Amino acid sequence: MRIFLSAGEASGDAYGAALMREMRLLLRGREQEIFELAIRSDPRFPSNHALVPSEKLPAAERGRLDALLESLGIPAPNPLLQGLLVSSLPRVLFRLASAEARERFSSPVFEAVGGPLMAAERAKMVARSSNWGAMSVTQAARVYFRVLVGFRAAKRELASGKPGLFIPIDFGYANIRLARHAKGHSWKVMYFIPPGSWRRDRQGADLPDVTDEIVTPFPWSAELLNKAGGHASFFGHPIKQLMAQAAKNGGDRTQGEQIAILPGSRKHEISEVLPPIAKAVKRLAKDRSFVVEFAVAPNLGAGAVRSVWTKLAPDRHGDKFTEGDVPGVLQRSRAGIVCSGTATLQAALMGCPMVVVYRLSPMMLAETRLLRIQRPKFFALPNILLDRPAVPELLQDEASPEAICSSLEPLLAPTPERKAQLAAFHELDQLLGPMDAITRAARLALSMVGAVPPA
Repeated sequence: MRIFLSAGEASGDAYGAALMREMRLLLRGREQEIFELAIRSDPRFPSNHALVPSEKLPAAERGRLDALLESLGIPAPNPLLQGLLVSSLPRVLFRLASAEARERFSSPVFEAVGGPLMAAERAKMVARSSNWGAMSVTQAARVYFRVLVGFRAAKRELASGKPGLFIPIDFGYANIRLARHAKGHSWKVMYFIPPGSWRRDRQGADLPDVTDEIVTPFPWSAELLNKAGGHASFFGHPIKQLMAQAAKNGGDRTQGEQIAILPGSRKHEISEVLPPIAKAVKRLAKDRSFVVEFAVAPNLGAGAVRSVWTKLAPDRHGDKFTEGDVPGVLQRSRAGIVCSGTATLQAALMGCPMVVVYRLSPMMLAETRLLRIQRPKFFALPNILLDRPAVPELLQDEASPEAICSSLEPLLAPTPERKAQLAAFHELDQLLGPMDAITRAARLALSMVGAVPPA
């Protein structure tokens, strides 16, 4: 059973790894049921009555069991050994079942285009996409050949061997094309988090043609996609389950004063956003004592961010750099400075008030002016989803040290600003739906390859 996942961003890598874990858990808990299904699918074997202790079998069924053992070349055991044999019979029969039954009910072989988290889940890595992220034509040109090499490797893998289930995760630039290619080679396709799913006015017009199932994180997205002819499901936003699972031992934010910094997952974000943040932290430190803890994306590495921060704030010796534990950092922090992106939803779900900042590189800024790209109404996800300014947004020159400091300071005390954000976060939590989206998506994926019954 082949399951191929493809992600191009750090958040997609996290979702892909979580999907693999959930699929393994679902299968591990159903071993006996899988054996029974495998046995029932092969007419050579007796009915599932053979799966109960031999002394409880009707005489006719016991005769069928004895005949089966004889046909397999297993001598009739004494009563004690027979009890042991019958208790292990499902596993014996599964190994002797038809190749088709074994293929259908065996554990999946995961293949992936992704980053370190999917690699840690023991997926066969077809391509590494940790450095594929791009937000402009200029950046896209820089990563074009990396993406092209990985894209071609994925296409070759999808065209070889027996088809299975392809799960593209966001990253529409490459994944829409890979989904179409997979469909052309008889793969089933379940798109997880379709690109632009946060839009309320439109969704990808080509998604219904290149997918069998779509799992989207917003209810309006599912409605639009279904109207367009797709088969879309809203199970809730997967980030809720990720955060809940990871935050159990994150710590208590009431113990001391700590500020979280989530500087983004792209190199240009680090170089553009950290300098004004460092100056804001210096300003704030004149009047109060606090620790800064960075939540570092695994694709960047704590060492790289520490090196930049040490140059910008050489006197901040006690600051911490934590890789791969965003929930824990947020849970330990009184408030945060967050680079715009998925991290803003993570902070909201962890109840960590925030200031959202973003700065484009000079080349990216020139590009937006050349293409006459207008500033959107909101750019922070909490504000986009709630359609109001629930958290401060500081873009480009607005993200000055003075503005960051003045926006953050009220969030460190029990002020009306802090209380308003916490109330908005509760509203956002309700909007994002149930807590088990990844588990339900994993079950849907397994049902598409016949490994579990449909929900």
